[in-house]
Amino acid sequence: MSPTTTPQPAETELTPELIERVLKLSHKSLGRLVEIALDHLGPSPNENLEEVKTAWRDEIARRVTSIVDGTAVLVDGKESLARMRKRLAEKYGV
Repeated sequence: MSPTTTPQPAETELTPELIERVLKLSHKSLGRLVEIALDHLGPSPNENLEEVKTAWRDEIARRVTSIVDGTAVLVDGKESLARMRKRLAEKYGV
């Protein structure tokens, strides 16, 4: 590397540029990226997969019930994304 060359982050680093690109993905593409990442991570060695599945089923049922009975506070998708982008910008300077 020459003295005038600025070192670049490794391709595996989470950079503000990468975060910005990810946040520009379509809803469908972002969902697929999350699926890929979760599949890649797999369960934690300390987690019992059946317990995790049961916990998620219970959580989903709880959320559906709260929507049906009107106790859930629903947030518009655009507003939700705006909140997420703001938090990421504050945390990562994107």
